[in-house]
Amino acid sequence: MINKIAIIIPWYGEIPTYLPLFLKGLEFNTSILDVLFITDLEVKDSVPTNFKKISLSWEDLNKRIKKSIGKEANLETPYKLCDFRPMYGRIFEEEIAEYEFWGYGDIDLIYGDLKRFLPFDGIEKYDVLTFRENLMHGPFSILRNNSYIRNLYTKTNKLIDIISNPNCMAFDEAVLSKPWRDGVRLYNLIELDGTWDWSSIIQHEADNGKLKLFERYYCLEAIQSESVLVYNRGKLNIGMEEYAFFHWVYHKKLNNFHIPQWKVVPDNFFIHKSGFYKKINWLFFFEKRKREYKGKIITLYIKIRDSYNYQIKGKSAKSI
Repeated sequence: MINKIAIIIPWYGEIPTYLPLFLKGLEFNTSILDVLFITDLEVKDSVPTNFKKISLSWEDLNKRIKKSIGKEANLETPYKLCDFRPMYGRIFEEEIAEYEFWGYGDIDLIYGDLKRFLPFDGIEKYDVLTFRENLMHGPFSILRNNSYIRNLYTKTNKLIDIISNPNCMAFDEAVLSKPWRDGVRLYNLIELDGTWDWSSIIQHEADNGKLKLFERYYCLEAIQSESVLVYNRGKLNIGMEEYAFFHWVYHKKLNNFHIPQWKVVPDNFFIHKSGFYKKINWLFFFEKRKREYKGKIITLYIKIRDSYNYQIKGKSAKSI
């Protein structure tokens, strides 16, 4: 078996502009991670040796899913693939055959020094590893490559509903109708929607001694106040606090968060709630303000546009 983790990331639609930032974090984790990037798109960026592109058309992916899990998938959009993450071990069983561990994740993030955050008693002691507590985390989770783990998804009581529903139900974390609460095992909230989601299954199996679960809150998903996250040759720090990875899922939705189009991503850069910076110097204050004002203008424009469109459409509907 290969002493690495195979992170499975199917990607369809368009290659995002932030892919080079993801690749930079991957570059400094060559000893531990291989990313299996499954796509029908051309990747033009220079990639590290542990980025493995696997060509697969959208149609062939659908066929692969049906063959692997024995049921027709209702894949209308690539985002629906999130519901299939717990099934990747089965769907891509051939691709991960030589790996001891497999996993899944997002690319709107940058890895830090992942080895620093793996358990001190060794990854081989665990069956499932996730970097959020009380939640199987979609952006980055690791699972042992054996038949038991690859087939755990079948323990849900809503498999047909999950596969056949064209909308993403967030099965890979906690289904959309179930609120996630700190310190509460999700299988204790089953009465809210009657669904055994992935977090419920993993936590229940772990609490009953059927698998060993490692769960620690080692990631960062929101930069608060005027804090600055420093990326320095594979390490992510705010002051003395170090993180396994930064997931900019919330920040990227903001109009003032700037994602750069760097031709070459440097080994050292900075991340503020207003975006990425190559340097923090006296110009930082002015650039930060510019982005904040630009974001406010864009937000105001969108509000005016949407309000105008709503009123026009409303009047048109009344006149019919």
